[in-house]
Amino acid sequence: MDDLFNSSSHVNSLQRYLSDNFEQVYDFFTHQKHSDLVASRDKLNRYIRLNQNVILQLDIDDKTNLAFISLLLDISEELGLIGSFRSLHDYLKDKKYNIGERLKAASLYLIGVRTADDYVSRYETIYEHLQLSSETEEDNTDRVLMTMVNYYAQVINDFGEFNIGKVFELKAKIKRVFLILNSHFFTTS
Repeated sequence: MDDLFNSSSHVNSLQRYLSDNFEQVYDFFTHQKHSDLVASRDKLNRYIRLNQNVILQLDIDDKTNLAFISLLLDISEELGLIGSFRSLHDYLKDKKYNIGERLKAASLYLIGVRTADDYVSRYETIYEHLQLSSETEEDNTDRVLMTMVNYYAQVINDFGEFNIGKVFELKAKIKRVFLILNSHFFTTS
């Protein structure tokens, strides 16, 4: 990770580093235990925020660069790095890059939320994106479930102390869908 940090002072050096070492970068972000990533949360957020100008100058026509930015977006969602997620999301959106249904769902609870009602009113759309991701994009449901858990945790974090009613309202919506899915699964098996 330190080599990546040291190579990110200029676009050319970062591109060269990614070209030569992308497999290690990919492995770091995708094969590490969640608890290890959480332990590196502040360091990763600082890396993205401090090197944002360099990262966003990478040529996304180069698949390695695009994959790197996508990894950073994904890890920002996983760790709840809202500012980092927003800047990477907006950049890729401006470039008309399809981030996928799961990260579209995440953008609905990480960007533009002002009130507890925003979280609750977006549930159905978030669920639809996650359902589509599960059916068409993800190899397994772990990433989709993680995004749903992150969504619920964000609501608890932001409003659990001051608006517990909205937290319970969202919990009831999630539970209702879970019961329906569970019922459907056991009646069709």
